[in-house]
Amino acid sequence: MQGTVSVPDQGASSLSSRAISLAICRLTVRWLRPDYQIPRFGSEKEKAKQLEADFGIAAQPTEKAGPKPAFPPDDIAQTGLVMNGLISSGAALDAGTIASSFKQGRKVMPAVSSVLVSLYRMGLISTADGGKTFAYRRAA
Repeated sequence: MQGTVSVPDQGASSLSSRAISLAICRLTVRWLRPDYQIPRFGSEKEKAKQLEADFGIAAQPTEKAGPKPAFPPDDIAQTGLVMNGLISSGAALDAGTIASSFKQGRKVMPAVSSVLVSLYRMGLISTADGGKTFAYRRAA
């Protein structure tokens, strides 16, 4: 019987019982659905604990009250600013709304429209209403 080790039953059972009792002492319940499970299965201490929810209200940055940026004469910079406006808005915007975010206002609306049409042709933005408003494509 080479290579076999015999362990007495008492030592193994006491060792396993101590390991189990240690695991039970350190047991922490991680609730998958706390709003459902704690009221039904939680302890009195867990039921009394206040749960706070993050609705993202404080996480939203407030808009700066500074001067509006100037619309650049460079084509590459124009494209970057128009795309940034679409990405940061998270919604579909028209050329007038994007143009009004610049110091020149509606004067740059033809240039903004040109950039939007070019981005649409390249497939970087999409429109759902025939070209009135445009949104950044998050997925292809």
